[in-house]
Amino acid sequence: MINISFRYMRKRKSKTRYLIMGLLSEGPMSGYDIRRITLERFRFFWSESFGQIYPELRRLEQDGLIARLEEKDTPRHKKRFSLTEKGMEMLRQWLLSPAETEQMRFEVLLKCYFSYLAPKGTILNHVKDFRRRYTDVLNQLLVIERELQVAPDSFNNHWYVLATVRLGIKTYRAYLSWAEEILNEFKEDPR
Repeated sequence: MINISFRYMRKRKSKTRYLIMGLLSEGPMSGYDIRRITLERFRFFWSESFGQIYPELRRLEQDGLIARLEEKDTPRHKKRFSLTEKGMEMLRQWLLSPAETEQMRFEVLLKCYFSYLAPKGTILNHVKDFRRRYTDVLNQLLVIERELQVAPDSFNNHWYVLATVRLGIKTYRAYLSWAEEILNEFKEDPR
């Protein structure tokens, strides 16, 4: 067993490396594949840019946590990466470590907080836009939930994927409930 200290794991605050190693545990992928899959599977609760993924791939390779696989028979010599034993061990240790407190950042809440400084009713449009965007997200999650209930995931993680989708559904329903509450209060007492 490879010993990787929690101190080393905590040295880097970014969780990008764990997303990458988690995806590579499913099989070799390119940076482009990782970005595409991140958008497909995690877009409702996690985001990573190419600007985060590629530098982290280099660091992971330098740390011996992933290995580069050169594929010369593909156009532009596509670079794919695989997870090393050391990387798998670090991923498992991270999975066993306590999760950090999540940080919420909602611009609409920041604007709501300071809306008393803006013309009357300014927040109304922001909350309506918030409601529209999150209604769309909720509808997408409901479709994904139905699809998962019909066709199990191929990575033996069906229950875990469904658990994340269900939390997303509950969370977005709570966001929409808040938006409706604010809009109703505004109708009764325009500020």
